Amino acid sequence: MRFWLERGAAGFRVDMAFSLVKNDGGRRETKRFWQEIRAWLDSDYPEAALVSEWGRPAEALQGRRLRAQRGAHPMQWDAEGPNAGFSSAPPEALYLPLDPRPDRPSVAGQADDPGSLLNQVRALIALSKQHPALCAGAEFSVLYAEAGQYPLVYERRAPRTATPGAGRAGADRLVVAINPSGRPVQVELPDGLSQVAPVTLYGADGVFSAATTGWSLSMPAVSAGVYRVS
Repeated sequence: MRFWLERGAAGFRVDMAFSLVKNDGGRRETKRFWQEIRAWLDSDYPEAALVSEWGRPAEALQGRRLRAQRGAHPMQWDAEGPNAGFSSAPPEALYLPLDPRPDRPSVAGQADDPGSLLNQVRALIALSKQHPALCAGAEFSVLYAEAGQYPLVYERRAPRTATPGAGRAGADRLVVAINPSGRPVQVELPDGLSQVAPVTLYGADGVFSAATTGWSLSMPAVSAGVYRVS
């Protein structure tokens, strides 16, 4: 976990968190284990998220109570309705407390903001539906990945069956670049990547410039982008 957190990972989703310790009656040791992990994260990586797959809410809260107390909240649909639109139940009956901040985010508050997290996710979902290169089964090749360095840059190419008769040269080809670090980064990409400047489909724009043998990519801090190449 430390390996990935040191490289900019925001956290982890834990599949079947409830079943980690076998033959654990009452899940006592399982809960204790996750409490220890959460305490370590709170100490060394306080911003890291730990999302568990756990089908019994009461047990799950015991197993991750440190994180629940630090900022997990029910879904906030609006700013005006009871319990932020999540439930009409009394606040004390909710499985987690509401975010008490007056400016807490909500679905309604983000719906009309083009730069909101909600609309960024919607844009990425729409993009994946429009481009076979972002679907399961698409070819994957790394363009730049160095230990301890950013950005991570890779190419996705649509399967040949997704573009009948197009051949490899005419297939849907996209470059994905990710810079989770807090500083701008620059890298020279392999020669022959694209005959013309890559076209921005999502994210940071104006990041490509002509280099001696190909293209140079300059990514702002904490940024990502998807680009069409040809």
